[in-house]
Amino acid sequence: MIDVVVLGSSGTKPTKDRNTSAYYCRCEGISFLLDAGEGVQQSLLKYCTQFETEFIIISHKHGDHYFGLIPYLVTMHLLNRVKPLSLYLPPDMKFFETLLSVQGIKLCYDLNIVYYSDTSEIKYRKFSISFFKTNHTVNCYGFKLSVHERYTLDEEKLNLISDKKNLSTLQRGIAVFEGDCLITPKDVCKTHIPKFTVVYGADSRPISPDLLGGCKLLIHEGTFEDDELHLAKSKKHSCVSEAKALAPLVDVLCVSHIGSKIRRTKNEANIFFAKDGLSFTVSNMGIVSGKYQISSALHGRI
Repeated sequence: MIDVVVLGSSGTKPTKDRNTSAYYCRCEGISFLLDAGEGVQQSLLKYCTQFETEFIIISHKHGDHYFGLIPYLVTMHLLNRVKPLSLYLPPDMKFFETLLSVQGIKLCYDLNIVYYSDTSEIKYRKFSISFFKTNHTVNCYGFKLSVHERYTLDEEKLNLISDKKNLSTLQRGIAVFEGDCLITPKDVCKTHIPKFTVVYGADSRPISPDLLGGCKLLIHEGTFEDDELHLAKSKKHSCVSEAKALAPLVDVLCVSHIGSKIRRTKNEANIFFAKDGLSFTVSNMGIVSGKYQISSALHGRI
């Protein structure tokens, strides 16, 4: 299961009701941020029950996607954070270390900076995050969160397994040997929970449908209205209709990075127009919740 909370839904600059790009995610007890635009701390305090995160991923070097990052890092210092924090940056953001140095920022915790590429992968036991290049004016990456397939055990067949350490391996869909005998997940499991994904397209022209296999939630930008297609193409952004064209390929489309000239933001069918505080809970059963929250976005779901 993945919780997703929109912390910033505005394109390029903040508005009265929207901060710039930032998303809180929680999967299997691990909390992290996708981008950290201006206002990310206020949105975390307003819409989430947890302020600290395990890691942060920044999609590209445009300021509306990371100008809230340094204040967040400093607040973690003021809160006497002990646990290391991993920061994943694209390869052309090495200037960020210089920025920290020039400002004389010293943190009481370890900040582990990792420069990723489109072949990188962040791996946890039950989920992983991969990267893909988007079509933008600068080096920009989108992220695919994949929750691994799992199996539930059939209690009546557990006598086939003498080494109980093999049970968790089988639940992850991996065959094991018991002596000379190969045991597959189907031999001892009764329910298959398929893999599913959440995709964040960052800033881009429309992303490839090839990225959307098994996608439950797609967060895709909609910076321009349809009559500004020429601007969308020249600035390497997307029009709302271009984002909406991807809706049939996913369970739910969340149109975000919304430009100031967007006139229509009414939800329709499986399409949500992002607003700060919009939250989703995503599971292999689909989207079990998606609503605007005034406070405590991780409670009181539908």
